[in-house]
Amino acid sequence: MAFDLRPEDIAVLRYFLHAESCENIAYELKLSEPVIKDIIYNLFHYRFIKNIKGGMLFPKDKLRESLFIATAKGIETINTSLNPDILSNIDFTRG
Repeated sequence: MAFDLRPEDIAVLRYFLHAESCENIAYELKLSEPVIKDIIYNLFHYRFIKNIKGGMLFPKDKLRESLFIATAKGIETINTSLNPDILSNIDFTRG
């Protein structure tokens, strides 16, 4: 079964280009803790992010202390979700 990422999933996923905690992302995006936990669980379950400390199980009891980072699949998803119209407004010929 495929997992279709919603805009809020991609917004959270973009924060995981570098190791990040659930708490920091919730603060930055102004999301409630249950919402951010649900999003992070789905991103972890479908292998868009991984726990820095390793482990195959989602660290639900130690979520606040856990750091996550995007996997290759997550980075590819971030790259393909970028709006191509943003690039059309940039003048790459100026030095």
